Amino acid sequence: MFGHAYGISHVKETEAGEKGKIAKVDLEKTFGIAKRYGYKGYFSMEWDSRAILMRDGGLIEKTLKNLS
Repeated sequence: MFGHAYGISHVKETEAGEKGKIAKVDLEKTFGIAKRYGYKGYFSMEWDSRAILMRDGGLIEKTLKNLS
């Protein structure tokens, strides 16, 4: 989808599936795909868990690492 995305992509560390099962998102792989397809849009985040703020491994830190 990154080859066709325009403007914005939402960053999440987990995704709830069927019956409430939680799947972990492979951020390194996801950002690698975005880079490979030349994605130049924004990456947004929203508060959905404390994981977004945790230091040393929180979603913000992991995102910044993968953007550099």
